[in-house]
Amino acid sequence: MKGKYTELFTGSNLNQYLSILRKAFRPYGIENIIVTVARGRLEFNSDVSLELIDDIKIPPSELIPSLSEIEEAKVVLSPIPKPISGPVDLKKIESTLTPEKKEICWYLASGVFLLCSVLLAVMAYLSNQPSVPINMTVLEHTHCDVLSNEKMINNTVALNYVQNFDKVRNNLNLECVEKERFVFFYGDKLQTNGLGRVFLAHCAVNEDNPFSYCDNYFYYSWKPS
Repeated sequence: MKGKYTELFTGSNLNQYLSILRKAFRPYGIENIIVTVARGRLEFNSDVSLELIDDIKIPPSELIPSLSEIEEAKVVLSPIPKPISGPVDLKKIESTLTPEKKEICWYLASGVFLLCSVLLAVMAYLSNQPSVPINMTVLEHTHCDVLSNEKMINNTVALNYVQNFDKVRNNLNLECVEKERFVFFYGDKLQTNGLGRVFLAHCAVNEDNPFSYCDNYFYYSWKPS
């Protein structure tokens, strides 16, 4: 390769041509293919092997006649044409559906429509139902107006209810005042581990609404101190 791919240059032009050639090869991923040797010569690297991968012959007119034209050469990248997506033809899509598939689609659409109708009917029925007020049980207390949502409260349970109500109320520093009432509930009736879940509502009373506004207190697991 030394004798076949050798060019002679003057000392003043060697570095310039060497830089031009390396810049020309760099876009193609070709590195360290040109080396300099003594006496101002320029050779291809002997460690690089060249193989012919295509038999297509390039016309001499398309070759660069001299190295001086490499500096003026420019790499032009042609833009990749984007595929133009045409409008979707619904008729073609419908034509690909077999009669069996069309029948299945109609069944599915009918089933969805029927299900939506049933849901709307159920919602309309529930919305027309009259609201039922919650019946509260009145607990006997000397100073406070206390209610509970427990329906089955006998004398023994009522006494425990009032005592536990006073414990929670005193812990919250709430006083019994006229035109105020309390709603009290606790979950663990056997009191095996405290009172369990405890709810206490401290509400104001007016002429129009017995529960005009309330301060609510909730304990996930309340234990008497």
